[in-house]
Amino acid sequence: MGKVSDHLRQLIEKQIKELGIVVWYDPDGSYRAFCDNMCVPKTKIFRWKDSFFRLRHEVDAFLEFIDEQGQPDPEGHVPAKLLVYIPKDRQSCQQALVELEAAGVVIEPGANPWQRNTRLRVIAEQVFRKIAPDQAEKICEKVDKGLLTLEELDKLAQEVDAVESGAVKLISGTASLTDVALKFASSVEYDKALKTKQALPELAALFENGFGFKTTAQGSAGQLRKELRRLLLMAEILCGKGNTEATEKYSSLPLPTDPKHLERIREVCSVWRSRTDFRPAYVESAQSVEEEMKVGDLELPVETLCALETFPAFERKLIRHAEEGLLLGNPDDALKLAQERKGGFWPLQQPDYQLRWALIESGARLLLLGKTIRSELKKLKDNPGEHLLRYTEGEEPWYLLDRT
Repeated sequence: MGKVSDHLRQLIEKQIKELGIVVWYDPDGSYRAFCDNMCVPKTKIFRWKDSFFRLRHEVDAFLEFIDEQGQPDPEGHVPAKLLVYIPKDRQSCQQALVELEAAGVVIEPGANPWQRNTRLRVIAEQVFRKIAPDQAEKICEKVDKGLLTLEELDKLAQEVDAVESGAVKLISGTASLTDVALKFASSVEYDKALKTKQALPELAALFENGFGFKTTAQGSAGQLRKELRRLLLMAEILCGKGNTEATEKYSSLPLPTDPKHLERIREVCSVWRSRTDFRPAYVESAQSVEEEMKVGDLELPVETLCALETFPAFERKLIRHAEEGLLLGNPDDALKLAQERKGGFWPLQQPDYQLRWALIESGARLLLLGKTIRSELKKLKDNPGEHLLRYTEGEEPWYLLDRT
């Protein structure tokens, strides 16, 4: 079992040890596989399958110690330890197991106290607050959205442990794979310590397990950093749709193909761009990798480019696309694109991009206003009074065209 599953098992075992009978309701069936593989010493485990009558028949043989009021019989023998798992909502069961509940304890999502609350977010939070406090909230948010199962949480905890338990954790001061990768990719600060403690192989193995690529660096922090930067940035391109050309062109690179690794890389790149302390290193890395890998030569669909902020070349391509749209008389698309991109990563890093988007936006608005005026002139025909009113009044008065 993984760390999260172990924590859950310990909570359940404690309830069984203290109270003997535990009735476990699991409305979403989140713990079916966990319960199927669970084994508690000296405890009989029952699982609801298709009928409460069948379940009661199986359990009744162990209930001689319960009196007619559903309380432990002082003259009975020592009660057996039972775990009864029901993958249903408690409210829908119409108190079918009320005697068991009265004689023991109920655990379910939202139960009070927290030791009996089996909501997956609560279990995950208790574990990750200890082993990876900087990631705990983000992980719990994904659990709330149904994006992480118990099995996937166990894998995440295992990856965190890989950082937490080794020399890399001591050097970098963090148990987060994301932070370790970004600190190393953005700075040479830890190179000397990594060499002194001979931790480069451990770091390379960490990146291989976490990101799915095998480094060719032989004891060189600089080479490992170069390969990591290239991996993170080039793999982000492969996360998008419509990137067949990119996939074929860079097929010789040792890039990961597992969706799990690609998704993690995409998250790391997003954090890298958003962290102000790492942002200068990102700009430097993106420009360097772009030149090295000739990214500017790629011809990716506009839809794919719109979903990426990886390289400045992508921003330049979108700017040219919008400018060409204006020249071809398609101001609507150009305006929408300018509004979406002008506050993006690269325009904020390189003001000339922001100026060009602002110019495209102004040009698009000008063309759209001119188009509106031409259409209205046809309707108004020779009516000077109406012309004057439209020139000075309305949501978009015509004088805006002269003022622009």
